[in-house]
Amino acid sequence: MTDDTGAFCRHARPRRPGRSAGPLTGLTFAAKDIIAIEGVTPCFGNPTWLHTHFPAARDAHSISLLLHAGANLDGITITDELALSLTGENPHYGTPLNTLAPKRVPGGSSSGSAAAVAAGVVDFALGTDTAGSVRVPASNCGVYGIRTSPGAVSTDGIIPLARCFDTVGWFSRDAELLATVGSVLLESDAMPGQPFTRFIVIPDMSAPMDKGAWSIFGAAASSIADALHFPLDDCAVRPPAPQFERWPAAYAALQSDGILTEHRAFLESDPSFGSLVGRRIEHITATTVDVTDATRAREALNDWLQQVLSPGTCVLLPSAPGAAPLKGQPDDDVDLYTGRLLMLTSLASLCGTPQISMPLSRADECPFGLSLLGPAGSDAALLDLAVTIADMTTQQPSP
Repeated sequence: MTDDTGAFCRHARPRRPGRSAGPLTGLTFAAKDIIAIEGVTPCFGNPTWLHTHFPAARDAHSISLLLHAGANLDGITITDELALSLTGENPHYGTPLNTLAPKRVPGGSSSGSAAAVAAGVVDFALGTDTAGSVRVPASNCGVYGIRTSPGAVSTDGIIPLARCFDTVGWFSRDAELLATVGSVLLESDAMPGQPFTRFIVIPDMSAPMDKGAWSIFGAAASSIADALHFPLDDCAVRPPAPQFERWPAAYAALQSDGILTEHRAFLESDPSFGSLVGRRIEHITATTVDVTDATRAREALNDWLQQVLSPGTCVLLPSAPGAAPLKGQPDDDVDLYTGRLLMLTSLASLCGTPQISMPLSRADECPFGLSLLGPAGSDAALLDLAVTIADMTTQQPSP
C-alpha cells in the first residue's frame, strides 16, 4: 500500500515476511525507529545518531516474536528526536500525517507508528512508551494503543531513553487485534490479572483538561460503565503530597537521570538537535539532578495507587487533555502543553502500570482517547476488558 502519511523513515524501508502459519499470518506491521531490525541502522529521530551508529546485528526480541507469529514487517517509522517529545513533530524528518485531524500533530514520540496504523497503511505497529509515547499518539490519531507493564514485553534490542520508565507498546485500529498482538508479545509468566468489575475516576485529573474535554470524558466513562453494568465511582482516597500537579516534576527528574546514565557521551559529542529537544537536552546536561525527593514522591504515589486499585478496580482517565494541538506551535507553548500531558500520563509511568487508550470520544471534532489503567501486571486482563468494551459500546473507532 502506498504511504502518503510521511510516517516511514526515508533512510531504510526493511520488509520481511513472517512465518507462513501463526496467529498474525497475513497481517502487516511497522516498528518505531528505535527498535532493532537486523542490518538496519536506527536513527533515533536524529541525523547525528544515524551517522555515528552501526546497523543492528540482530532483530529486537519483539520483532522476532511477531515474525514467528506470521506478521509481515513493512518498514520502520519516524520518531521524535531521541523519543524526547510528545508532539510527533521532527525538525529533521517531518511530521507524520494525522489522518483524522490533518491540521493537528499526531502525537509522539511513536508518531509514525500511530499515523501508519490510523491511515491503514499497516494493520498494527510497534512503539515505545516512556512518558506517554504510545498513549498520546493513540489518542490524537484515533486508534487503540497500549503501554505495557515494565517487563511484560522484553525491551531487548530497543534503544533506551530512560530504562526506569521504558516500555514496549503497540497500536491497532480495533481492540481485538490489539489483544491478539498482546497474546504474542506478553511474556508467558506475566500475571493474567483479576477480571475487572468496577471503574473509578480521579476528579483531580480535570485540572489539565481543555475546556469541555472533562465533560466529554465523563460522558464516555458513564456510557462504558452503563454498557458493562459496572459501578463508576470517584476515587475516595486523596492523592499523596506532593499533589498530582507536581508528579511531572518527579517524573522529569528521574527521566533526566536515566537519560544521562544512558546517553551522556552522545549528548556531550555536540550532536545536531532541533530547537525544542536541543533546549531540553541543554537543561538536562546543565542541571545537577537530585533524585532523592523524586524517588520519595514516586514511592508515595505507588503506595497511594495500590490503595486505589483494590481487587477488580480499573481507573478510567483521559488519555490527553483533549484534541491534539495544531501543528507548528512555539516551543514555549509546546512545553506548557507537555506539562499538562504529564499530569495525566506520569501516573502510569511512575507507578509502572499498564494503560490502554481507546478511541471512544471526540473533542473539537477530533479524536480524543479514553484510557483504562490497571494494576502492574494486569496487561492481559486490561486487553480483555478493552475488547469487551469495544464489543458492547455503540461508539466504534473510525475505519
